Amino acid sequence: MDKQLLRRIARLARIKVAPEQEENMISQLSGILKWVGIIQKVELDDEEELNQPVKAQMEVQQWTQDFGEPDAFLRNVKHPIKNKQIVIKSPIKGN
Repeated sequence: MDKQLLRRIARLARIKVAPEQEENMISQLSGILKWVGIIQKVELDDEEELNQPVKAQMEVQQWTQDFGEPDAFLRNVKHPIKNKQIVIKSPIKGN
């Protein structure tokens, strides 16, 4: 990994890396990529089972219910509303 690739990754991730932090960040990211490479080589016996979606996350929970008046709910929201959706700005600032 070099400074050019680090800067590209930082731009894509919308983070700022100070010039004095670049060498340390390159070292850390290189270490992470090395571990990812090692993990990718591990053979899994139950790979087919691991690729299945988590069933509990896909089911509607029994304790939930639809909100009877969505417009009344949206009137109480402090964030902007666009197309009946709550717009929450990310705390991450772009370059």
